[in-house]
Amino acid sequence: MLGLDSGALATSLNSTPTFCHSRAFGSYSLSAQCRAAHTEAQHQEAGIASDGQANRDHNDLEENDMIDDGDDLDDDELQQMLQDNEADAGAMTDTANTDWGAKGLLVAQQVLQQDGMQELALFSLMASPKHKQLKIRLDKPGDEYGSPSLDEIALFSRHFSEEYHRAIGEAAEEVAVEVSSPGAERQVRVPQDLQRFQHLPMLVTFQLQDSNKVDTKVMELVEYSEADSTAEWKLADVRQNRSGKGVSKLSKKQSGQRWKVALEALQKVNLHLEV
Repeated sequence: MLGLDSGALATSLNSTPTFCHSRAFGSYSLSAQCRAAHTEAQHQEAGIASDGQANRDHNDLEENDMIDDGDDLDDDELQQMLQDNEADAGAMTDTANTDWGAKGLLVAQQVLQQDGMQELALFSLMASPKHKQLKIRLDKPGDEYGSPSLDEIALFSRHFSEEYHRAIGEAAEEVAVEVSSPGAERQVRVPQDLQRFQHLPMLVTFQLQDSNKVDTKVMELVEYSEADSTAEWKLADVRQNRSGKGVSKLSKKQSGQRWKVALEALQKVNLHLEV
């Protein structure tokens, strides 16, 4: 059963915002199917048979609310952008050499300086010329998981819409703007986010020492050493790491294992969500 106690926002400047959130996944969804999933969950909770309802809701969405998921950046592309970005803030930005994208970045930065926005930060901004789409992900450094609230997302979106129209005029009507959180399984920027999420389980892909082999484990950070550019890890106490069905914790041997990994050997790090 899906709980719907906080939310998400996918919005186009020339359409009505669509709100949706899943407690089970804890992240903001940008896809048109999100609203359909919301409806499906409500029907299931009420005990109503709802075959085909999600499809009907999906088809009822206005064209401006539709999002082509096929144009989203995959994890490898996002990770490469993280590695290529050398800004201290670590924000991933790609305006695709477009004027409307560059103006969007400037407006987003200005809005984040306004009253009520100081607790938020830009996680990423991506322009997609193919669909004339601007995708903005907002971070909240003071939150345990870095997730802004629905109200904060909506407030930013409203202010951004006003300022973006003011900046580029009627041309803003042609740009579809999406605003979201980085997601429950957000990428962890290395090294700047390691200590920030030290207490949370992370899915870590790394190259084994003195080997070309790559391993992936759900781990927690023990210590980050800036001096020698290494991170020491231990297994996270999650179901995926426990030795058998019904086992409620790691074995003593597992709890004592450690991996010391050079930062350059960390290929990808994401928060791990246990569902």
